[in-house]
Amino acid sequence: MKYLLSALAILMLVSNAHAQSAVAWHGVAKITEASTQCQASGWGVGSSFTYVHRPRFISGKNDLTNNGPDTYLNLYQHFTGQSYVFSGKDIKFASTVKTSAVGLSVRGGAYTFNTTASEGQTTPKIVNSTTDNVSIRITIDNFFNNTGCTVTLRGAATRR
Repeated sequence: MKYLLSALAILMLVSNAHAQSAVAWHGVAKITEASTQCQASGWGVGSSFTYVHRPRFISGKNDLTNNGPDTYLNLYQHFTGQSYVFSGKDIKFASTVKTSAVGLSVRGGAYTFNTTASEGQTTPKIVNSTTDNVSIRITIDNFFNNTGCTVTLRGAATRR
């Protein structure tokens, strides 16, 4: 009985911690503009992705729902995925910002690289933990680690 109660207590703690997870929006993004260098790697206008957008500091609280100091934009397609990390930034910037990215491909394995992004926008302009829907527009250089491949993505997502 003592072990059963201990196991139940641990399960309750784990469940409670999981319930207070980061707030993110899940949706679909599509390439609306692509440089000619993207063609060699198979990316072009109309390529679409499942995406997850996790903006920083959205709840005003100091807990897991605050999402921390960085913004994440994750893109997934078939057997590949990539996560862009905007350290200390929102996806709301007019100038070019540096970002780091982590990629995973069934064909190429895991890799990391640095790139830049520009013209980032979200609608609505202020995203908080009760915002139901978010749309994004962003231009990313060296897309999926392809030198010279610059794409503009537009996407729409719903809070999960």
